[in-house]
Parts: sequence; C-alpha cells; structure tokens
Amino acid sequence: MANIEYFDKPLKSRWDELDSDRKDFLDTARDAAEVTLPYLMPPEGHSPGSELTRPYQSLGARGVNNLASKLILALFPPQAPFFRLELIDELVQQMASAAEQATGNGATAKDEIAKGIGRLEKRVMDEIDSKRHRVQLYEAFRNLIVTGNTAIRLNDDGSLKTFKLDAYACKRDAEGNLLELIVHEEVSPRTLDEDLRTGITDLDKPVDLFTGIKLNEDGQSYSTYQELNDNQVSDTEGTYKLDNMPWLVLRWSTISGEDYGRGLVEDYLGDLQSLNGFSKMLLEAGAAAARVLFLVNPNGPTKIKTLAEAPNMSYIKGNADDVTTVQLDKLQDFQVAQTEKTEIEGRLKQAFLLNSAVRRDAERVTAEEIRFVAGELEETLGGTYAVLSEELQSRLLDLVLVGLKASKAFPNLPDKAWRIKIVTGLEGLGRNHDAQKLLAFVQSAASTLPEAGRYLNPTTFLQRLATAQGIDSTGLLKTPQELQAEQAAAQRQQMVTEAVPGVAQEAVKQMGARNGA
Repeated sequence: MANIEYFDKPLKSRWDELDSDRKDFLDTARDAAEVTLPYLMPPEGHSPGSELTRPYQSLGARGVNNLASKLILALFPPQAPFFRLELIDELVQQMASAAEQATGNGATAKDEIAKGIGRLEKRVMDEIDSKRHRVQLYEAFRNLIVTGNTAIRLNDDGSLKTFKLDAYACKRDAEGNLLELIVHEEVSPRTLDEDLRTGITDLDKPVDLFTGIKLNEDGQSYSTYQELNDNQVSDTEGTYKLDNMPWLVLRWSTISGEDYGRGLVEDYLGDLQSLNGFSKMLLEAGAAAARVLFLVNPNGPTKIKTLAEAPNMSYIKGNADDVTTVQLDKLQDFQVAQTEKTEIEGRLKQAFLLNSAVRRDAERVTAEEIRFVAGELEETLGGTYAVLSEELQSRLLDLVLVGLKASKAFPNLPDKAWRIKIVTGLEGLGRNHDAQKLLAFVQSAASTLPEAGRYLNPTTFLQRLATAQGIDSTGLLKTPQELQAEQAAAQRQQMVTEAVPGVAQEAVKQMGARNGA
C-alpha cells in the first residue's frame, strides 16, 4: 500500500473551511427543492420530525421525477448494455490467425470471440442489476436535477450509496479534477466498535464521522481515512488509483472555476417560484369565490330565520330584492393570472420533457411528429449527457470491472487489450439521428425518383444502417463473394430447370420410336 497523505488539519476543521465555500450552492439548492421535492434538501436545521413546507403545485415534482426516469432509461437501459467491450483489432487478428492455423477456420474463431464478449457484457449488467444500482442512480439523478450535485460511494459489497450536497464538501482544480473530498455522516454510537465508543456517554445521540479523501502529490492516486470526534479511526486508511477510487462526485453542469455544479431546476427557478405563487393565489381566490354568503335587507319584510329554516321547494313570504349574494368582482383579474400560469406551465413542461409538452394541440398527431419533437427536446440535454457519460457511466463501469476482476469473474487482461465504448447518451443520440437521416434520404429519393433503387447499393446501405444503429454486421450481411456464389448457383439451377423439358421431350420421342419398332 502506498504511503497515506493526510490533511494538514483535523477533518472537521477542514470541513468547516470548505463549508463556507459551499453555502451559496446549498442556499440555492434549498430554494430549488422548496418548489419541487422539499425532502431532497430540507431547510437548514431541519430535523426528521419537523414538518416540511409543501409547494402549491405538483408540476415541479412531476418534472423532476419524469426527467430522472428518462435519464435512467437513456443512460442505463434495463434490457441492453449501456457500453460495448471490444478487443483491439490486433489481438482479434492474432487469435483468429492462431485458430486458422490450428483448425483452418479463423472466421468461426471471430464469431466465438464476439459471443464471449457478449457474455462478459451480460455478466457486468447482471452485477449492476443484482446490486440494485438503478435504485440509487435514480435518487442520484433527482439530486442532480434539483441541487446540481450528488456523490455516490461504491461499497465493498458492490452496492451503491447516494449522498446529498449537505453531506459532503469538495475542492477541485481549474480543470474540474477532484482534489479534496470530505464526507460528513451521523452514525449511532451503538453501531461502533467497543473501542470507538470510549468516552461517549449518550449512546442514543448520533456522533460525527468524517471521511477524508485527498489527491496525492503524484496526481495518480488518492489517500483516504476517517476521523471520529477528531480521533483517527484505525484500519480506515487506504489508497486508490484514479480509476478505482470508489467515490463519484457528480455535477449536473460544470461551471469553470466552481467546485460544485448547477442544477436544471436552478435554470428555471424563476418560473417555478412564479408558478408556485400563482397557484397559491388562485387556490386562495378560488376558495374565497366558492364561499357562499347571503345578504338580507335588515329593513325589508324578508326574515332571515324564515329563509334559513325553509325546506326545499317551499313557499315563504318575502321580497326577492331583499336577498343578494356576496360576489367577487375579480373574474378578469383571475383570467389574467390563469393565462400567465398556463404559459409558465408550458415552458416548464418543455424544459422537463413531459409528454404533454411534446404533443401539439390537434385532433390527430402522427408518431413521426412526436418522435421529432422529443428528439429536439433530448438534444437540449446534450451537455448533460457529455458530463454524465464521463463522470458517471465510464467511472461506474470502471469500478464494476475492478470488482469483477478481483472476484475472478472477469478475465484479467491488460487494460490495453480492451476498448470500452459507451453506446448510450450522446453516442446513442448521434447513432439514432444518423439512422433516421439515412432512412429519410432513401424515402425521399424513392418518392422523388421512382427508379432511385437502381442507383443504390443494397449491401452498402445495410452496412451503414447497421453501423448507425450500433449493430455489428459481421456475419450478418452476406459478402460479395457469397452473393456471387449464390448467383452462380441460381443460374446453374435455372439452366437445369430450363433443360429438363427438352430432355423429357427427347426421352418421350425415343420411347415412342422404340415402341413403334
């Protein structure tokens, strides 16, 4: 184990220093949570038994939950790997050549290599599914959308744990690389070892546990250790290489020079707060308008008691002009507020990719229109895809592979032998758009020029379509040699078929001649 590099002061002291730099981000995160999901970032000083403020609208919560679900499906699809493992071409050629010399069938060896890689990809996805990573990732995405920041720890058993912004503080360099990370947890003394409980008198009061992670001077590894009540906890020291450090400190969007990210809700905080205000006002105004009050002329012949006690459909003495109802003469003002509220809802639905914002207001909406508008909305998250692909997908995959290699469940080949390619997010969007443009070109050409098919190369078209959709066409599409062999076989078969009637007629003639003789 490499030498541990410690902080130059107790972790709690360094936590207090970093906490001051985090205050503005925490205040903004709490404002964002207040109009979406308040429990994601409660107010400062909130205790588990305290009541949270509830927003007067549900669009913020719906938008966050909807977008988090879409991110899970886009970045970690449940029925397909979000990555592709590839052996380098030189290694595949060497293995195929060895198989060709040994068995005379190198093509079969390539197919077996592809099948083996597919099984390895499935093994990785089984590990992710068995540890229920998507549950914690969904929570992480909600924190990212609302607060812009979250941290994920890969535990020793392969499971994940998500931390909110108020549970950690960090420091980054100008390029955004993590320099320091301090995590604050409140743990029950009853869960601690006996030697750690020394000096703790109240076993029901949580104690502060700090975990420090620091980039070493070599820039290639991190040191980590824990402190409890300013005392270092034994057997918690360790070092990690850059690619297997089990902490992922994520941001929704990166801002140059800032240690923390900014969330999507912050971008639309003004609209959400305005919507919350309009919703509150219209709700209170609607309740006031729904209240029924009668005014009776005190000098008229109509008696209040007679009106109150009269049964339905009865006749009483009185004057209709003596009784009126209290009305709010604010209908036009309410309509102005409702119109503004509707416009804000439309902008927020579009921002959070809600389905109702995708469809236009018409009786018949084609599926192609929905796909087109949905694609435009997803493109607005291109920067987010880039950040999450680099800081979450690739890093999480590296950690899972390290764990599988340690458990001998994955071949421990040199890193240079593998290529790991993320096939969702920006990569997936790009391939999907290429496929759509390719199909649109063929359809447009066919509608404009009916004979356009004569000018297209079917094999090349299918190869490009397979590439655009991320499909390995090896062994799937017939080679030119195979097509030529099939064409030659078909021509021979046709020649035989055409020759059969003539041969049969000649045989009949010969049989007739023999019978006549």
